[in-house]
Amino acid sequence: VAVAALSILAATCVAGRQHDYQLWANAVRVRPGVSAAQAEQILGRPSWKDRCGAKLSYGWAPNCAAELGYRSAFAPLTPTYLIVQLDNQNRVISVATISSP
Repeated sequence: VAVAALSILAATCVAGRQHDYQLWANAVRVRPGVSAAQAEQILGRPSWKDRCGAKLSYGWAPNCAAELGYRSAFAPLTPTYLIVQLDNQNRVISVATISSP
């Protein structure tokens, strides 16, 4: 039972690290001006979609209308998030990595 539990824990950690690696690696492909749909196609399904700053408090752009939020596989233990800020036309303004306290 202990070996099985350790194997599951190890597999979960490996899968989480792979998820985070892919997310951060793909984030550089999301450029300002691309549509939210294109950003989702590159990054995958977001952890949340909401107005800017609704989920996490951070300094968002003044013309930010909405955000796509992606959390680390290890959040909230490692509270690191990728935030894609969108304007009123649902176009990317910026992509930022933030750490929550």
